[in-house]
Amino acid sequence: MAEAVEVEALSKVYKSGTQALNGVTLNADRGQLLTVIGRNGAGKTTMVRILTTQLAPSSGSARIMGFDVVEEPAKVRPHIALVPQEAQTNQSMSPWDYVYYLTKLEGFSSTEAKSRSVDALNQVGLDGIARKPCYSLSGGERRRAIVAAAIASNAEVLFLDEPTTGLDPIIRRQIWASLRNMVEKGRTIVLTTHLMEEAEMVSDKIAVVDHGMLVASGTPNEIKGRVKAKARVVLKGSGGDGFSSYGELVRLGDREILYLDRPEDANEIISASLSRGLSAEVSPVTLEDVFYKLLGGQTE
Repeated sequence: MAEAVEVEALSKVYKSGTQALNGVTLNADRGQLLTVIGRNGAGKTTMVRILTTQLAPSSGSARIMGFDVVEEPAKVRPHIALVPQEAQTNQSMSPWDYVYYLTKLEGFSSTEAKSRSVDALNQVGLDGIARKPCYSLSGGERRRAIVAAAIASNAEVLFLDEPTTGLDPIIRRQIWASLRNMVEKGRTIVLTTHLMEEAEMVSDKIAVVDHGMLVASGTPNEIKGRVKAKARVVLKGSGGDGFSSYGELVRLGDREILYLDRPEDANEIISASLSRGLSAEVSPVTLEDVFYKLLGGQTE
């Protein structure tokens, strides 16, 4: 059985000369959630546009459910649904109208379209305002209607380009739960995000891209295993220099993060910090820490 998403040496150079992708190779199995993370301009959206047949690559290949996105776009499209960054609802429609109308366009009966629409709107927390016109809703609520339409679709592969941007933490977690439920039912999801917690919580597999190139890929634990430190201590206040022998010290204004070479040193550091009047908190290394280290700690 073919993988749901297959990308081989994919490159894209725009007419301006900008190289958005440079030889990216990755894949997603059926029933797997692949998250692509990277800084602004890393090539995430370009990759999504190629995989959803909106943009032709300069070289390389990509297949969705076994069909080539360049040679067989008409065969790819029935298998996919897309929530792009710039998607907008019809302002005069309600979320219910929007989701139901798009679901009907897929060929579902009225009964099935209604059932799917109700379920999808419930999953994104819009059931209480589903009949209000979109022009009266917030940007986050309209964004949730677009996500609901993708959930209600019959697509085997969903492409979600930063779908939870601007949403509050409670709604964001509702959508995370919906994504995991869909994956458990065998659907494949390709997600792009800037939210490291989101990537860590929902992903089966993560691909880190930077300047159009694949930097790392694997499970969340495999990605976190790319760095030596397994624990960190966050120090509030100055005076962390005395702990530099325990690991790498990174300053964030009036706070410092100490990445421990040996996690078992944490208790000793906590005790010493308190004796110096410093506030200290120990925790495992996060995906955001690893992201920072993989990309060299550079800012744009």
